[in-house]
Amino acid sequence: MEQEMNNITVAIDGPSGAGKSTIAELLAKQFNLYHLDTGALFRCLALYAWKNELDISQEATHEAILANADVKIKIGQNRVYYLLNGEMVDSDLRREEVGNMASFLSQNPQMRNFVLDLERQFAKHNNVIMDGRDIGTVVLPQADVKVYLDARAEERAARRWRELTAKGVKSDYTQVLNQINQRDYQDINRPLAPLKQASDAVYIDSSQMEIEEVLSRISHLIQSTKKA
Repeated sequence: MEQEMNNITVAIDGPSGAGKSTIAELLAKQFNLYHLDTGALFRCLALYAWKNELDISQEATHEAILANADVKIKIGQNRVYYLLNGEMVDSDLRREEVGNMASFLSQNPQMRNFVLDLERQFAKHNNVIMDGRDIGTVVLPQADVKVYLDARAEERAARRWRELTAKGVKSDYTQVLNQINQRDYQDINRPLAPLKQASDAVYIDSSQMEIEEVLSRISHLIQSTKKA
């Protein structure tokens, strides 16, 4: 059952594979919020590079991406869609290659400023729940609710492996774990807006928790905030 919430922003940060997007989508439906997956915006930029076989290690490539990748956020049927040069690309954004490229591109200040402007403009005009790496620390430092959702790397890799297997995609657990660890290292050690817990964020380790438990904890935080 949807619950109406007015003038609220919810920030969920955490490492890759912690379940941020899944939880955010469920909370968005529960509280009638728009879920903006901020990582998807970087993935749109990365997808442009991947489709065009661009070398993202080159600065000139970054300039070309920003000049030619038209990324837009579209609202429809009570949800958010991502458009790249007029095409809905949601289904392509979860490719592992795209995710790794997005993590690298997110270290570029111009890329971050481009995405940051999209994020803040969207939050300015909508009740939102955002998930990413720096929502509570950089994007929405004044968010009403802040959560840092974590899980052990081994558990996050297992979840991703099961997800891929269920979709019929052949994958190797060790390779998935290595990719998770690589993403963690990049996100934590990047000089610009690194992955870290905001000082006023509630820490949740979901390693041994079911989705319903995580959902219940964050729902309680949102409800408590609105009552305060």
